[in-house]
Amino acid sequence: MLLLLYVDDMLLAYASTAAKEAEEIKQALAATYKITNLGTARQFLGIEIHYETDGSISLGQRVFIDSVPKRFHMEAAHGAATPLDDKVKLDLAEEEGER
Repeated sequence: MLLLLYVDDMLLAYASTAAKEAEEIKQALAATYKITNLGTARQFLGIEIHYETDGSISLGQRVFIDSVPKRFHMEAAHGAATPLDDKVKLDLAEEEGER
């Protein structure tokens, strides 16, 4: 079980087998602090939490990434696959001892 806390944001992460213990912790916290249970976590500290159909979890920051161009007034800027000039010819690095 993990209790993640940053200032006034808290996330309680636990395996489904620890649901009873997690509920006890939530009740103990609620007895002392004003808490709001928002259910299954979808976001924590700006990090989006995505639950995959295979049971895995992935994290993302799409909202943050989309906000950066807006912050610098670059909404009309065009993206590039790489910042490197596409005319540059690259060679494979030599392995140690091949020189």
